Amino acid sequence: MHYPINLKLSGRRVFIIGGGRVAQRRVDTLLKTEARITVIAPALTDRLAQYAADGKFCFISDIYRPGAITALAEEYGEWPRLVIIATPDETANGQAADEAHSKNILVNMAAPPMEESDFIVPSHIERGQLLITIATGGLSPAFSRFVRLQLEKSGLEEFADFLRRLSPLRRRVRAEIEPEKREQFWRSVLTEELASMIQSRNFDSAEASIENALGRFGTKP
Repeated sequence: MHYPINLKLSGRRVFIIGGGRVAQRRVDTLLKTEARITVIAPALTDRLAQYAADGKFCFISDIYRPGAITALAEEYGEWPRLVIIATPDETANGQAADEAHSKNILVNMAAPPMEESDFIVPSHIERGQLLITIATGGLSPAFSRFVRLQLEKSGLEEFADFLRRLSPLRRRVRAEIEPEKREQFWRSVLTEELASMIQSRNFDSAEASIENALGRFGTKP
């Protein structure tokens, strides 16, 4: 059983070792997190090369050699929060993982030896600020993708759109309801009836339903 977690990487350094298609997929996702990315590889895919030319990440044109992570961290004056390893050289991958682990850095292996990975990157769905991840504990990545495809057909766009309206309501809840009562409040309003309103895009009624409940719960003394 893996421990589910979403990493906050904004402004944090991430090293990626490898410049192929797998590294490209990792970079595509990491760019959305506003992480400070450095890619170490002898060559890049066309898309990654364009990203590097646009200044979206720092590119070190070289193969991985033992000590490269430490040397680069010393140059930057800080250690990376995460190292992603994705080269076709299993020996180099293992050496890079060992070096990162020796510095207590999280490692994601996107290529063998997979057992060196600290975590897996789950299949996921993004709809605006709504992020849903699906994992099978490594039992079947293909089934994770299958479940993701089923969920993508289920109208998640409506929930993602309503999420933008929910943010100011959440601020009101924090301001008007005592902390020990907030969970009870949300359990009382996040109902099947509210879900039906959202799915039918009746956002005004859904918002009014939450506001009415807020009035019933009263305000902080």
